[in-house]
Amino acid sequence: MTDILIVEDTHVGRRMLRAALDRCDLPDLDVVEVDDGASAAALLGQRSFDLVLSDLYLPSLNGRELLIRARADGLDVPFVFVTAERSSETASALLALGALAVLAKPCDAAALRETLVSLAFDRA
Repeated sequence: MTDILIVEDTHVGRRMLRAALDRCDLPDLDVVEVDDGASAAALLGQRSFDLVLSDLYLPSLNGRELLIRARADGLDVPFVFVTAERSSETASALLALGALAVLAKPCDAAALRETLVSLAFDRA
């Protein structure tokens, strides 16, 4: 079972990420969705996840702050940001903080699948 946490503040954004995950056709995914950074931080403190798919701009705790907090808490869970932010400086800064990838919204299922395969989530 692969546990994925989606952190996205809009209902439409969460549905789009869920649909992109479904199109990846990967086995045994358990997906949990939250709509703000504080809820995500609380969940990360309570439960182990194999991946966090996060928007950058979130209420209460943005995605960058969430990543920093997770690392400060000793969590090495991979973070993939899916954001409308197109700045290469922002992407570079997130990668320097330890993000695995920064994908553009709307999320392309092929790019997401490639990222998940790089984490060996495609195992049968």
